[in-house]
Amino acid sequence: MNEIEDGIYLHKVFNIVYLLKGNKVMIRPDDDPHWESSDMDRRHMQMLLDNGLIYRKP
Repeated sequence: MNEIEDGIYLHKVFNIVYLLKGNKVMIRPDDDPHWESSDMDRRHMQMLLDNGLIYRKP
């Protein structure tokens, strides 16, 4: 499985955008330009990536 990298990720089911930098994750709905902090961390993002629920924005 791929190691998650800092960057922007899109959810495959919900219209959610994730911004990962270090151990901090910001989220926002696809149609809202404002980022919000979240309780997620790099480990949670890695689980979403491993399970095929998110992908890195090209």
